[in-house]
Amino acid sequence: MAEEKSAGVRINKPAIVFLIGLAVLINVTLTFKILNRPLLIPYATLLALIVSTVTVFRLSHPAETKPLPLVFVIAGLGAVSRMATICLTLLTFYLVIYGGGWLVTYLAALIGANWNPNLDQIAFYPSIIMLGAGSIKWISGWTNTMTKQLYPATAEVRPTFYESICAKRPLLIKWSIVALVFLAGLVIFFQVTGLKSMYFFIFLQVYVLYVGLPLAFPSEASIDRRTKKDYRAIEAVGKLLGAAGFQVISSPETGDTRIDPVLLSTDLFAYNDEKALVVNIKHNLPNEPAIKLVDALNVLTAARTLSLTSKELEIPTQNIVPVLVAIEGQVDKEIMEYARKVSVNIIETSEEEIDKALSSKDPGNELREVALRVFGKLIEKQAG
Repeated sequence: MAEEKSAGVRINKPAIVFLIGLAVLINVTLTFKILNRPLLIPYATLLALIVSTVTVFRLSHPAETKPLPLVFVIAGLGAVSRMATICLTLLTFYLVIYGGGWLVTYLAALIGANWNPNLDQIAFYPSIIMLGAGSIKWISGWTNTMTKQLYPATAEVRPTFYESICAKRPLLIKWSIVALVFLAGLVIFFQVTGLKSMYFFIFLQVYVLYVGLPLAFPSEASIDRRTKKDYRAIEAVGKLLGAAGFQVISSPETGDTRIDPVLLSTDLFAYNDEKALVVNIKHNLPNEPAIKLVDALNVLTAARTLSLTSKELEIPTQNIVPVLVAIEGQVDKEIMEYARKVSVNIIETSEEEIDKALSSKDPGNELREVALRVFGKLIEKQAG
């Protein structure tokens, strides 16, 4: 299988097929060991490889960013956890049918009926049909999604899985240590106690779901959890940019369904004849970084989209600058480095400056001075 060249970056389709196949292999091995059907493992894995191969090679997706190897690892762990949910659903379905059959048999025995069906087969075949149908749908859909998440169509935009690495790095380290220690403990426990291997595989099936779950759903967009403080900050920053000579639009919309979804995280759009600013404002939240990688990605994508469509939208300039304003929050060094690389401006300010902007009744010198302190060279020419 060869790699497809797409818009400057080759999509590593064999790697995506391998990750999907590995996720299926790990889970069906555990599931069919529990159900005592190990002979079905290679057939289920082969089916997964065929479905993912067909899906990924039929997919036409422009790619501009090549993912790091670690991003593939994160994507693979997430795929293992997602597949585990399907297999656990199968096991639950199997137990419900088996338990129902046992109850019917028990009640039949109470009334003297001689009915002794093979409950294992009665429960297994409907369950395996459900697993097959669910897995085919999941494999096809997740192969498609994984490809698009690993290979963004916008240059310099990191894969959404990269957010998991940046935001959850301490968690990843702790999780890896806990995973290895706990797994070793399980092996020793079952070896010493001599319990049936089925219990071991049941523990592992639940365990792979639990370990991979924090990585199974990468961030694709910020969730709006704004408070009154956030809206105060948006009002204040709007006043400052207005005092610096910009026309300011709050929560901008174009009416174009191709563009507006990209602007969902944009708080302010400020422009004049020479420059436009796409602004996203972030307050520091307890136990969370003021700015996450996804915030930088969102404002960068919005700025580039508006720059490409500036003539169509009658924006007076193509010089559209992405800006993130962090209030009372320390920005992670890695985020700062990435922002510098892709020309996202990160402005760090305080609640004190926000209060000054809101309390000022003078739209002239006082507000311009505050604006210059907050935005510096970004607006120096306009404010002067």
